[in-house]
Amino acid sequence: MRLGWGLLAVAAMAITLAMAEGASDTGGEADMTMTPTPTLSTHTGWGDANCDRVVTPADALAILVYVAGLPPLSQDEPCPNVGSPHRTLALAYGDVFCDGAVDARDALGLLLRIANIKLPPVPFGCYQIGAPVGD
Repeated sequence: MRLGWGLLAVAAMAITLAMAEGASDTGGEADMTMTPTPTLSTHTGWGDANCDRVVTPADALAILVYVAGLPPLSQDEPCPNVGSPHRTLALAYGDVFCDGAVDARDALGLLLRIANIKLPPVPFGCYQIGAPVGD
C-alpha cells in the first residue's frame, strides 16, 4: 500500500508539472484551458482510461491507481476498467504503449503527450495517444 501512495504522489507532481507548462509569464498561474485531444463521438481516444472522450491527466491518474492496486476511480459508464481486456484488440485497457503491461510508463506517456512533449515512436500496430479507437 505504501508503494501505491508513492505512485499517486508522483502522479500528482507530474500532473502539476504538466499544467505548469502552460503557466503565463505574467502571473505564474497555470493555464487551465488545455486543449483536449479531439476524438470521434462514437469512439474513445487511445489512452482515454475513463471514457470521457478526451485524454487528460485524469486518465494517467486512473492508470496509476490501477498500478498501485487501489480501487478504480469513477468513470463514464459503460467503461471498461483499466487492465481489463480490450473488446476488439489483443491488449488491456490502459496499455498505451502496447507492450503487454499496464504500468507507470503508460501514465507518464499520457502526461508527456498532454504537455506536448515528444514521445518515442509507438510500436507497429499500436495507436498514437489520442487517436480514435473503436470499442
